[in-house]
Amino acid sequence: VWWEFTAPFPGGVSQPVAANGILFLPAGNYLYAIGAGYIGSNGFETTKQEETQKKESEPSKLPEQKLSEKELADKTITPESQPKIQPDKKQIPTRQLPVEITNNAKAPLKSRITIHYKDEIGEYDQSTAVNGKGDITIYDKDNVEVIFESEGHVPKKVIVNKSDSKLEVVLDQIQPGKAVVVDNIHFDFDKWYIRKDSINILDKLVDMMKANPHLKVEVWGHTDSIGDDAYNQKLSEKRADAVCDYIIKHGISPERISSKGFGETKPIASNETKEGRQKNRRTEFYFKT
Repeated sequence: VWWEFTAPFPGGVSQPVAANGILFLPAGNYLYAIGAGYIGSNGFETTKQEETQKKESEPSKLPEQKLSEKELADKTITPESQPKIQPDKKQIPTRQLPVEITNNAKAPLKSRITIHYKDEIGEYDQSTAVNGKGDITIYDKDNVEVIFESEGHVPKKVIVNKSDSKLEVVLDQIQPGKAVVVDNIHFDFDKWYIRKDSINILDKLVDMMKANPHLKVEVWGHTDSIGDDAYNQKLSEKRADAVCDYIIKHGISPERISSKGFGETKPIASNETKEGRQKNRRTEFYFKT
């Protein structure tokens, strides 16, 4: 609900006013009313009479922070920062997908599975567990993100499409002195900033390091052979630094993680094909002894 705002109104210019559990905030020529309703999981309800005058802010390029209701209550909310509405997951069609999770020796692994899907309406998440082999309920869409975790192993992210009829996933064991490729840590062309679609797998890697407090890791960055050698070397270093910085900012001691760039010097596939170059543009975790 909106009211014309003038200086004599209780609270004065630019001062919030509270009444009957409702917080009134001045915004231009209006008062913005925030009530303790329920929308999605954010815990606030907001209304405005004249929708035509609303200005939408640019979408954030940073990963959205998940806040508790108490934390939300401490935040100042303006018309340009309305809470995100979580869509009804029942609206998204699902299907059953057979999965098999093993280690490098082909032994079955009990795995925690996180499923994430995002469209123009919102984001959808669910989780489950499989003991080596079984069916999971997955969104019947393309570009569904599925992350597998198992104790003592490196998490793995897989992108599932509607055409996929089965998943066979091999999780690498955490072994000192061994380097493991971490798939799906993406960077834009010629950039080294962490993309939002890499956040979930990085968060799982943080969880892995928290669950193994004595583990030390060196992040290795690699590029393909397109471009100048010296430039690729610098780019690989910056990308490895970006991954390292993200992990440190999320609670891992700098003494436990470092970074190193190799440029184009350690290819694992041919640089003559698009597929090969994509494999060579990679991030590895080297587990120190």
